[in-house]
Amino acid sequence: MRADVKLWLVGAALLLVWLMAVSYGEMGWLAPWKLIAEPEGGGLVLWELRLPRACLGVFAGASLGVAGALMQGFFRNPVAEPYVTGVSSGAAFGAVAVLTAGMPEWVVSLAAFAGAGVAAALVYRLATRDGVTSPLVLLLGGMALAGFLQAVTMALLLRADPYGLRSVLTWLMGSLAYRGWEHVGIAVAGLVPGLAVALAASRVLDLLAAGEDSAGALGVPVEAMKRVVIGVACLLAGTAVAACGIIAYAGLMAPHLARMLVGARHGMVLPGAALIGALLLTVADLLARHLIPGQELPVGVITGVIGAVFLVVILVLRRRLES
Repeated sequence: MRADVKLWLVGAALLLVWLMAVSYGEMGWLAPWKLIAEPEGGGLVLWELRLPRACLGVFAGASLGVAGALMQGFFRNPVAEPYVTGVSSGAAFGAVAVLTAGMPEWVVSLAAFAGAGVAAALVYRLATRDGVTSPLVLLLGGMALAGFLQAVTMALLLRADPYGLRSVLTWLMGSLAYRGWEHVGIAVAGLVPGLAVALAASRVLDLLAAGEDSAGALGVPVEAMKRVVIGVACLLAGTAVAACGIIAYAGLMAPHLARMLVGARHGMVLPGAALIGALLLTVADLLARHLIPGQELPVGVITGVIGAVFLVVILVLRRRLES
């Protein structure tokens, strides 16, 4: 089957799951659509709760999928993920600092995005010398900064109001609950330019994946492209985290599945990772809402469990293929 046909099928599956996410809830199937014209009740549930939540799952999942594909291509490492440059730890520190200080809710996303940007900039500066960026130093610097910021974040949590600690922990584990259109806007603001730039550079990304020396010999401005890839990946991951917290493994699984589905060319992997990331996060949110009757789980818990199983399966299959 052609790769583009496979992408259309994934898109159709995403549309179906999105409609399920909007339609199904405590009131039963399709109840919000039947009451769409009511200013309260079903209409309010649909316009202010279900639709923004379902849209956020699509846009944030797509952002994480594309960011993961960029990071795996940049590091030429199949276990790289969007958060390796310290983006998630920086965002967590910014958000927790605001939450524990009792500042307004609208400041949380701004602080998370600012923390993600500052962390990524610090790691990039550490990894760049004489205009050349070392992927290894970038990876190690991200790990070091992440460890430091996680320690500081835990210290802040000890000072948190016990009554507000649950909301802080829910944000740290990732959640689409109680998110509004403003959070959707944050995710879209990162996804649209990030995906556009990534797709425009897909051919160059294929050359970089073959090796920096080979790409340079073919006239690719290697260092400039490194900055573009890192910047776009951090923009995508930072806006996703700012909108819905830290969601584990979505950006790791989506690129793997996309390459299995459509091959290794970035022109197909990037849209594939976007669609699969959106599908994964939407399915995970459905499970988070309905897996335990009467109780909602953070979506990051679901993606964490699925991601752990996914990694084990990949490792087992790889060992069998090598033996």
